[in-house]
Amino acid sequence: MNNEFDISNFESKVFFIGYNKTATSTIHQLFNRNAIKSAHSRQWKLEKFQAFSDTGDILNPKVRYDYENYLRLYPQSLCVLNTRSLDGWLNSRCRHYYWRGVHPGKTDFGYPVDRDMIKLWVENRNNYYVDLLRYFVDYPAKLAIVDIDGNNWIRFLCDLLGLEYHNIRANKSQAHGDLYTHNWGKREITEIPSDYLNLIKESIVGAYDDLKIMDYTSSLLVESLTDNDEHRNIYERLNTIKHNISVKLMTK
Repeated sequence: MNNEFDISNFESKVFFIGYNKTATSTIHQLFNRNAIKSAHSRQWKLEKFQAFSDTGDILNPKVRYDYENYLRLYPQSLCVLNTRSLDGWLNSRCRHYYWRGVHPGKTDFGYPVDRDMIKLWVENRNNYYVDLLRYFVDYPAKLAIVDIDGNNWIRFLCDLLGLEYHNIRANKSQAHGDLYTHNWGKREITEIPSDYLNLIKESIVGAYDDLKIMDYTSSLLVESLTDNDEHRNIYERLNTIKHNISVKLMTK
């Protein structure tokens, strides 16, 4: 653990730099339960909050959220890569953006789904993870990785950061979206049409075929999209901080 980090110090910020649909609502509520000022929005006002989550509708979060600069401004802080399996993330994101797409006044980002869009998401996520991990292997004390597919990730995070544990599942994905979109007022349609669910499945499977992805359960790097030597080097160096990581690390 980073010896400089102290959750009782407001200058010790926590930046969750993973994508949306990786438990950001749960993370936000966890900090609120601990009476820590938390921002769960696209606007990260660093001087007003201590914890930050939800990078929103974006292909590469670093374009908007420069973790390197954040750590220069607040050197006692910690970055957390909140992640999940590639397949779980894609399915959750597609269902989420269906409701955003059909709901008046919401964004059309991610809607309608197609194979090329999924490929763009996958390639950008992998490139972002490669760049991020390449940076943090030189600053290992500044990074933690949390896989939300794990059963005990909330307790792991609480122990890591010195938070009081609360068993919160604020926005758990559902077959037809998630609790966040489910609460958007009255809707004529309450379930995602079966033909659109099939389109999601076909688009994801087609993208896997095009990108030659065999293992879509990975929470970090996609082997077919990552240079062999770099993949091995990153994972080997991450093993030196495995006490800060709730992801199973495997090398080629």
